[in-house]
Amino acid sequence: MIRRLVVWCSDRPFLCLAIWLPIALFGCYAYAQLMPREAFPAVESSKVVVTGNYLIDDEELVDALVVERLTDSILAGRAKSVESTAYRSSYSLFVELPDDVRGQIAADEILRDISRDGTPEWADVRISALQDSKYLEQFDLVVAVYTRSDVDAGERQRSTSGVDQALVLDPAIKQAQLLPVIAIGHNPLTGERVTRESGFTLIGLPGESQPEAWGAAAIGVTAAPGVDSIQLRTAVDEVLREVFPSDSPFLEGYQAKVVLDLSAQIVQQLRSLGSNAIGGLVVVLLLSFALVGRRSALVTAAFVTSVLAGSFAVLWLLGVTLNTVSLLAVILSLGLLVDDAIVMGDALGAAHRAGAPDDALSGRAFDLVGTATIAGTITTILVFAPMLAITGVLGDFIRILPITVITVLTVSLLVSLFVLPAVVRRVGAAHQDESPLGPRVADTGKAVASAVVKRPVSGAVIGVAMTLMGLLFFLPQAGFNIFPKEADSTEVAVDVKFPPGLELETARAHALDVTLASLEALDEHVIDVFVWSGSTEGMQAQINLTPIGDRPNVKELIDDRLRPLASSFTAGRLTYTQISSGPPEAPFPFKVQVFDEDSTVRQRAAEAIQEALNGLELRRSDGSTFSVAETDIAFTSTIARSNGSPYTEVSARFDADDVSTTLAETRSYMEAEFDTARLAELGLEEDALGFDFGTDSDNEESFDSMNLAFGIALLLVLVMLIFLFRSTSLWLLMLLAVPFSFFGSFGGLVLSGNPLSFFVMLGLMGLIGIAVNNTILLTDLAISERRTGATAKAAIQKAIEDRFRPLVLTTATTVVAVLPLALRDPFWEALGLTLALGLISSTAIVLLAFPACFMALEAARGRVVPPWRAVGADGQHETSCRT
Repeated sequence: MIRRLVVWCSDRPFLCLAIWLPIALFGCYAYAQLMPREAFPAVESSKVVVTGNYLIDDEELVDALVVERLTDSILAGRAKSVESTAYRSSYSLFVELPDDVRGQIAADEILRDISRDGTPEWADVRISALQDSKYLEQFDLVVAVYTRSDVDAGERQRSTSGVDQALVLDPAIKQAQLLPVIAIGHNPLTGERVTRESGFTLIGLPGESQPEAWGAAAIGVTAAPGVDSIQLRTAVDEVLREVFPSDSPFLEGYQAKVVLDLSAQIVQQLRSLGSNAIGGLVVVLLLSFALVGRRSALVTAAFVTSVLAGSFAVLWLLGVTLNTVSLLAVILSLGLLVDDAIVMGDALGAAHRAGAPDDALSGRAFDLVGTATIAGTITTILVFAPMLAITGVLGDFIRILPITVITVLTVSLLVSLFVLPAVVRRVGAAHQDESPLGPRVADTGKAVASAVVKRPVSGAVIGVAMTLMGLLFFLPQAGFNIFPKEADSTEVAVDVKFPPGLELETARAHALDVTLASLEALDEHVIDVFVWSGSTEGMQAQINLTPIGDRPNVKELIDDRLRPLASSFTAGRLTYTQISSGPPEAPFPFKVQVFDEDSTVRQRAAEAIQEALNGLELRRSDGSTFSVAETDIAFTSTIARSNGSPYTEVSARFDADDVSTTLAETRSYMEAEFDTARLAELGLEEDALGFDFGTDSDNEESFDSMNLAFGIALLLVLVMLIFLFRSTSLWLLMLLAVPFSFFGSFGGLVLSGNPLSFFVMLGLMGLIGIAVNNTILLTDLAISERRTGATAKAAIQKAIEDRFRPLVLTTATTVVAVLPLALRDPFWEALGLTLALGLISSTAIVLLAFPACFMALEAARGRVVPPWRAVGADGQHETSCRT
């Protein structure tokens, strides 16, 4: 049926183009105008934060009168867990709901739970849904309005209160919220109205001669629906120029600056991804011209461009935004698009050279490659489809990738079958003109095919040796970290913990010292330092650095310039950590909770655990070691609970970056060290210790589901190959491309210093689809030759000769599109290297070892004939399906 439809479309080229061209043109418009730009896909979380003031100056009363009551109300609903902290005059509860309840719906559900039992009198209850991809888990952008640090915080907040109102008047802005640092309420014991400064916000700037620090008011801004990050930044800048004109300041002595924003990063990443995609298209055009012919090159480039345009039209209809993940998916698909175009073009040319008339070209071409093309596309779709079921935050983050890849491949298959043959026939591209390097490439393909079939054992030995080297030598050296730090970034997190009992003014003075010292240490490499949360408990800040490439690596800056400041800081604990584009990393990632109702018992046990961790050196499975660099005991001046049970937390950080490995090894050590007997000595129950690693625990959940998705993908591909080719053995040949990629993928990780990670797994899954597509076409062509009576040796030699040019083009296009991205963008480095080097490795080893594997399998199949294998009239076994 598909063959008849292909022929029918080929006979009506103008009708096909009349249908396809408007779709492609609309896709161009959707890409340029309609699709919102953002750094990463918006991820709605099932987590909700409940915060408020309770101005009583006693954390035990806050816990007893407010936190416990709210916790009971929330746990009586659908909440999975509630983590609460009671401070002297405020509180916070982090609530996790089931995955099917997210965003504002989750916040509304918590509000209903609390309202059902009534809120405590004088408790200022605020509920917000958290979004992992936003600043402070709520905002798309943050503005700092700043002036002299000696200006009273209340006056600064009152003076800038009109700025948020001016911002929200812009239609591009949904919300502009002034982050409060003044607590206003009533003392629950006396009923007296209380106004007090509860925190502070600062901004530090390099200055002309020396660094300067200013007191600031922070405004969190949220975009209106349909407004992307770039449009939001433009709107905010316009409002700020109106409110703070340079010639006549609206607020005397005040200035405003956007301090937390992704728009510049988005522009840079989209430009980088776009240039890579264009580079891939240029390579397609040049290589097609050099290896195929002028007309074929133009048809191939037009095919790839129109497929991408049509895909953007479909993606816009699906509500997909233009972001780094969706554009990466497009780049991953480039090689397969080229493969579709070249394979179908070659088949049409082969049909023409075989003497087929023009009206029979499409049917003959489909007979040659139709089954393999459909099988290759379905294989890749089946590989990416299980990614849709990956759970956790990373699953939400990456889900747009399989959606985009599946869309692009589906559009490519339809165009290659129903539009491309009609166009090729109309413009006469099947009558291939001579390309400059075409004969040489054809001769090279014949020489390679002849060499590998003459010495199949040698090629197989080399291929197996390289594969085993990748699996047994390179992989163990790569290490493991679910979500590793990027090689470089433009942001550094500052975390300070002050000792209990500190006055707010003293805390502010220490924060100023840290801000100025950080600016001075970083010198010309810093843009600003923004302290977005300061209180008597501590401070959290972000350092914004100059662009990547204009300065030393961020790790060098932290190790050489900032960490000495932390070591010499005596007013508390000061920690600097790199901020990467992925999930936020805690300064102290290892956390063990000690549960007991008696605070004295908890504190004594926490000190014992801290003593065991201090200076601890552990060994990884590969023999290397790591150490605990610093420890901390949290919640000594506050009351923390998990689902109502009080706990004290001991945390630690390491001198290594492979967080997943260090967390797992340290947890195993602690569980063995603090067994039931040791816990009894400390007065604790056997289940008194808990381990919660925050985002790292979420990442582990996502990685576990990724492993499951990887297994499901292989199983689906296996079933599909057995069904399509009606063979229980040929799938072994087709899936050989996967282990053949290990040498390049894992070797690249070791050479670049990248560990096995979530993104490496994504790259390996992508390789299944891209690399297996090559072996499917080789096997299908070889089996077709076998059905004509050719020997196994002659069949695989002919398959390599005919497939050599598409193999070279597919590999070159994918590598050119992906490798520069890996070399320029630290976020995609591991994934890009896995794909690029893995594909080079797979292609090379396929050419070396595949002939021997094919001939060995054919020999075995000749000796063992299953009863279900049909025997044709010519005595050859039927193994290929008909579509």
